Amino acid sequence: MPDIPVTTENRSFLRDMTYTTEIDVPDGRGGTLYPKGYTFNPLEYVTMPYVLVFINGSDRRQVEWFDNSPYIKDMKTTLVLTGGSYYELSKHFKRPAYYAVRNIAERLGIEHVPSVAVQKGKYMEISEYVPIIEEKARITKVKKREKR
Repeated sequence: MPDIPVTTENRSFLRDMTYTTEIDVPDGRGGTLYPKGYTFNPLEYVTMPYVLVFINGSDRRQVEWFDNSPYIKDMKTTLVLTGGSYYELSKHFKRPAYYAVRNIAERLGIEHVPSVAVQKGKYMEISEYVPIIEEKARITKVKKREKR
């Protein structure tokens, strides 16, 4: 899993997904489907109907950020982990969680976590959020502990 630092400021940016082939891509019949150096943007041909949320599940602030985000209830959201136990977090969130693969995170331009990646036309929009635990949520949890 990639070691991705926690963001220190909220920001969003667009990521151009244009790719240039590094080798000749064979067509399976002895010819070349795409020659080395061929450039294309896959988002011009396909749409990504889901949202990717990247968090480090071993950071309590990011887990609580996801718990309190609108993405927690959105079934089109895929949770991608840069740290933590996918098994424990899947149980905690009651949804699947997947480990980030370094080349996917790099290709998407994920520089900080938590981050949200969503397609915007032929670009990916990456939004980074400072994982602030809201005071109200913190107070509610403290009160619940005191009742025990």
